[in-house]
Amino acid sequence: MKSEKDEFIDHMTYVFSAPIIQHPMWPIPDKIKDEATLYRLAEVQTIKNKMATGWEVMGYLSTQSLVGPLDHHWYQIYMYLFRKYMPEQAKMIDIEEIELGIMEQQMLERIQRWMFKQQWDHIKVKRKESEAEKQKTLDIVFEEVKA
Repeated sequence: MKSEKDEFIDHMTYVFSAPIIQHPMWPIPDKIKDEATLYRLAEVQTIKNKMATGWEVMGYLSTQSLVGPLDHHWYQIYMYLFRKYMPEQAKMIDIEEIELGIMEQQMLERIQRWMFKQQWDHIKVKRKESEAEKQKTLDIVFEEVKA
């Protein structure tokens, strides 16, 4: 089991290093990018639960919707998240309160877990690359010292 210190380090690494997942053909809206870090900081259970924030799912679904229309379930999930995270805008366009059914709750959880896994895998690769670069630098320095 990880210590609180290790969990904190993992959380901060995730907050500041995890990539934003989006459809490859469409950029995520700037507002989503700009505020992703804030939501990652606020939703401290992301590391423990291994789930991306709902904010990021909302951004991902917005890019997916540009490829083709969302089906009924994904539309419900998107509107639920939109109303949750952007209540003033939802009120302006008169979006009624949405309750997710069991299937939609499961779909939302699955996509949050999938996104987190993609993000964490990216972080692990970057960590390995960083460690390899550090080792390469140390090898060069010690080779020069020996010579």
